[in-house]
Amino acid sequence: MTIVEAKRPRPIARRSVFALALGAAALAGSCGQGGDDADGADAGAATTAPVAATASSAATTSSSAADAAGLTGIDWQLTTLVEGESSGPLPDGVRGSLRIEGSELTVDTGCNRGGASVAVQDGALRMTQPLLLTQRGCDGDALRVEQFVVKVLDSNPMYRVEAGRLRLDSGLGRSLEFVPAA
Repeated sequence: MTIVEAKRPRPIARRSVFALALGAAALAGSCGQGGDDADGADAGAATTAPVAATASSAATTSSSAADAAGLTGIDWQLTTLVEGESSGPLPDGVRGSLRIEGSELTVDTGCNRGGASVAVQDGALRMTQPLLLTQRGCDGDALRVEQFVVKVLDSNPMYRVEAGRLRLDSGLGRSLEFVPAA
């Protein structure tokens, strides 16, 4: 599996640690596909390996805990793409999701999966390390959704949780809307 950065290059040591953790998680998720375990959970569900927290990320996490209320610890299912005054559901057969746990964001862009370190502060998601994604070959609707999702996430979007829905606004006329996954 190949991991690529969706943003700017970083020193190889930092990318390698995160890429190894992400690769191991993706491999573990793909090994048991197609069945349920004894608890009824999907054995093929992707998992992520935690990246060691630094003192600064731990401080950011605790200082932003109140700000992240209602956002973190929830599996969010992408439902709507908004561009300007137009909005619409995801194309048939394309699914996307997002989860924030502490300072780690995991995402399924509709094509690839990946993650980034984030700070949740002042109503915004700020990438503290670049978004890293697997590198599946996608085209058509899946590729268009992925490009849209990456642009919104890379913009350090403002967020709001209202009536059980999450909205990420890029400030550039693009937004993503999510509902809690069933």
